[in-house]
Amino acid sequence: MPYLCPSFISRYLETTEKKRKRSFLRNGSLLLKELIASSDGKYNPFRIYSEEELKKATNNYDPNCIFHINTFGKWYKGTIEGRVVPVCKSSWLPVHVKHLTGKWSEMLVNNWRNDAVTDVSISAMLSGHKNVLKLLGCCLETTVPMVVYEYAGNRTLCDRIHTTAGSDSQPLPWKSRLEIAREIAHAIAYLHTAFAKPIIHRKIRPSNILLDQNDVPKLLDFSSSMTIREGETVKVDTYAGSLGYMSADIGFEVNEKVDVHNFGSLLLELLTGKDPREIHELAMGKDYSFPYCEDGLHCLAHHTENYLSCDSIEDIVDSTFFLTEGGGSEQQQQLRQWEAVKELALKCWANPKEERPTMVEVTKQLRQIELS
Repeated sequence: MPYLCPSFISRYLETTEKKRKRSFLRNGSLLLKELIASSDGKYNPFRIYSEEELKKATNNYDPNCIFHINTFGKWYKGTIEGRVVPVCKSSWLPVHVKHLTGKWSEMLVNNWRNDAVTDVSISAMLSGHKNVLKLLGCCLETTVPMVVYEYAGNRTLCDRIHTTAGSDSQPLPWKSRLEIAREIAHAIAYLHTAFAKPIIHRKIRPSNILLDQNDVPKLLDFSSSMTIREGETVKVDTYAGSLGYMSADIGFEVNEKVDVHNFGSLLLELLTGKDPREIHELAMGKDYSFPYCEDGLHCLAHHTENYLSCDSIEDIVDSTFFLTEGGGSEQQQQLRQWEAVKELALKCWANPKEERPTMVEVTKQLRQIELS
């Protein structure tokens, strides 16, 4: 351990300050460029935080403050000026980079940096929608920018769907799930239609939806989002999302139908209490004589659709519905709603993709199902 003489401390502080300034200039330049490209410079104002502010807010990134981890980073519950806020910090640095050298390390860091900048620039455009997690600001002084949001609880939709024994989370009743589905559909429709260039989220899934204390959903993680021209299909280098939430027929092409397919998967998870991979495993256990196919994504979709079509709706839905809901006429109404939601989810999975509904149409159909 070096001797902590005044000159050493002075050099250390000077080096740290230079690194912060370099990061601030590099990240600030990227962010400004992205804001202009995605929104023509029209976005909701947000605050720029210093690294010291966020260290203090999270008690120097205390692991006990972490309430959520996703592909974007670790989410800390912090406090700034007496206000509780989530702070998202890249979970990949420096552990995943220290064993890499040269261009590989630089490439990974650049990817994570670009993801954070994309999240900030897109979130800044959407802060006015009640079902999108509101951006408060970001810190540009770190290698990968950190992002600060409005606090909306610390449980995701995934937590509330997949409750476990001993968990303090209560299973979501059907009525709440249907309302959440409609509100998220409306948020996605907003992304697709409210701007000159449609915004494609690309990672619609339960773990990217927070629920506040009133179970109002908040869509988050725009790190893989893209803006495209209306009616345009863009080719990309990599998939975004997880197995079961990726559209087989689109592959490396991105347009609004990617989000429609993902939302169909979300509907099925809300309905069944199982993610698409679990449904696929159940389907493979049934004797439906599925044909062999080399394309894993096409197989998953094909098997799942057959399973949903062959089994009765009572055998498919989340069993907690029967434990938390009433009977009689209410149960008959729920049976109709469950069947309608299943059919809507399958429409969102339609192949070819041109047959899938728009998110505006999906939102309207969910509203009609709610009222039925």
